[in-house]
Amino acid sequence: MKANTNGLFSIYSQRVAGLLMLKGFTILKLEENKRFADKTVFVFANSPEFQQALKEVQGNDK
Repeated sequence: MKANTNGLFSIYSQRVAGLLMLKGFTILKLEENKRFADKTVFVFANSPEFQQALKEVQGNDK
């Protein structure tokens, strides 16, 4: 996961991206993962609400 300087946030996990979509966040674009050609990067708009939802989703992994 990586925050961009242009107000976007990249998610590298399909599972995390799916859970964020279930919380109402939409994927703005899909990008090719430059490190792993068979993987996809999911790009969301970054906001305080998004960051809170991301913490909740990541907390479910434990």
